[in-house]
Amino acid sequence: MLSRRLAASSRTKWMMHGEALAHASYHFYGEQAGYEHLPKVRALFMKTANTELHDHFTKEARLAVRVFS
Repeated sequence: MLSRRLAASSRTKWMMHGEALAHASYHFYGEQAGYEHLPKVRALFMKTANTELHDHFTKEARLAVRVFS
């Protein structure tokens, strides 16, 4: 039982890490597009970054709470 919980914890940690990294990457790309005067590209990347943070990462966090409570 404990080993299953540790394995699930490890998978969840890496999945959440991936979502956080995706958010940071898309945010960086959006900022770069802004510097290059590409407002539509910037808006697309920033929207994607916000989706990664406020949708995907949040869902992972809620799932982790359910699994480990």
